[in-house]
Amino acid sequence: MGEDPFISPVSLEELEHYKLVHPSDPEILTRKKVEPIPYVKIFEYLP
Repeated sequence: MGEDPFISPVSLEELEHYKLVHPSDPEILTRKKVEPIPYVKIFEYLP
């Protein structure tokens, strides 16, 4: 794990064929970003 829990310490490829179907509420704010991030995101796989 890196120093910042919101930044991966390893390179990650973007997943393909997934659609966001539900972002949870409430959201959290990060200290480095001004936009809120949902606690949970639910995705649907689209083959």
